[in-house]
Amino acid sequence: MHAAQPHHGVRLRFMAQPPLMPAAPYELVRADGAYPPVEIAIRRGLGQGTPVTSLR
Repeated sequence: MHAAQPHHGVRLRFMAQPPLMPAAPYELVRADGAYPPVEIAIRRGLGQGTPVTSLR
């Protein structure tokens, strides 16, 4: 187990990160095809192809 500090108790202790909410809703269909990396990953996970563009 991973702990933030040494644990000296007898019961298990669980930690969790608070949720990280997106600043704006995801747009999984974009006319211009300008998807940010997180939307590309979501589209790939859903089996929707995303055109590969060259890096500038």
